Amino acid sequence: MKRSKVIVMGILLLLFQCSCGNTDVNSNNGLNDASELINQYTHIKRDDALSRSEGDASEDTTAIMESHMTFPSVFVLDLGITLVYPDYSDDSLPAYIAINSETNLNNISINGALPGMKFEEIKNRLGDEEVKKSWISSEDVTAYKLEYVLNGITYSFQSYAEDGEASELYIHNVVD
Repeated sequence: MKRSKVIVMGILLLLFQCSCGNTDVNSNNGLNDASELINQYTHIKRDDALSRSEGDASEDTTAIMESHMTFPSVFVLDLGITLVYPDYSDDSLPAYIAINSETNLNNISINGALPGMKFEEIKNRLGDEEVKKSWISSEDVTAYKLEYVLNGITYSFQSYAEDGEASELYIHNVVD
């Protein structure tokens, strides 16, 4: 009886894993679902993000690594992303797309590397890049980043923890 329960649980877990969508950016494949989504996100004007879905978008400011400034941002709940804009004009396009593990509704990953992973896990999927010490908002606020440039897009995994715990993914320099 115990063995059959274990087998049934294993099958259920396998079915659950197969049913969960995962949009993956593969460095060997230029255009696919995730890069198309990212391309779409970079064309969402600030005014459109704010009005995208009533009550589902929230306006705030976001500090960007190695900048003393904060930038206007809009969290769009139905996309699970934060769009960071260079200014407050309605027709601004995002300079960054920020994704964390709690809001990654489209399960965007880069070759299997997801926001929230520690740096070692990310390196295992994307290659052995150097973790760089940096800062956010002020030189007194230490942060760490692990960056990859794939297909003209910079993917920066950032964390306040040296090991990358609770990393967030910042995507920028998207080339049309």
